[in-house]
Amino acid sequence: KQIIAMLTIVPLSPAGTALGRRIAAGTDAELFTLRKYAQPDTCPFDSLSALVSKLFATRRNLLFVMATGIVVRSIAPHIVHKAHDPAVLVADEGGNFIISLLSGHLGGANALAHDLAARIGATPVITTATDVQGLQAVDMFAQKHGLIIDNFDDAKILTALILQHRPIRQINETCLHIPDEYPCTGIPEGQICISNKLVQNCSLPTVRLLARNLVLGIGCRRGV
Repeated sequence: KQIIAMLTIVPLSPAGTALGRRIAAGTDAELFTLRKYAQPDTCPFDSLSALVSKLFATRRNLLFVMATGIVVRSIAPHIVHKAHDPAVLVADEGGNFIISLLSGHLGGANALAHDLAARIGATPVITTATDVQGLQAVDMFAQKHGLIIDNFDDAKILTALILQHRPIRQINETCLHIPDEYPCTGIPEGQICISNKLVQNCSLPTVRLLARNLVLGIGCRRGV
């Protein structure tokens, strides 16, 4: 409900607006509509491209009720990186499908697609390979445990190994209690290292996940 309350819904038609209003009911979700369909509970807009430009930089969860092709063309100029892009979802105006289009993992679009689909009785459409295979990608593991991915290229390499069902190991060099979610049953071909160290000495492909367990404090003295 909290995620839905942070949702921004953008339809293009009266039927889409009706679906958007149904999704937003009982939440603080904001609903935009073309000016000609504006109602007291909606925010009017005139240009979809101008609206997307504004929302992409200021909102975290975007649901477009329109054709997927329109959404792809609208958001394409604004896509930066999976670590920064908002969650983008698409629904057909009949409320049959909720598609996780962008930032499925770090942005939370996959989870939100499931939540919204359950809310209106739709089918969530998830296409990320690890989710389809029931596996946990590196970025999802990092997000779940509040860790920061040091290098996304390294994360891609490790996630590819996970998809290939290759043995990888999880190493924790911090005092944080994080369960071992990647038990290694053979000779490891890669590793996930939870650490604060600047240098990794390992011949295996490694992704470093930075733990948020260091605190820097500054003393305060009167007159200084």
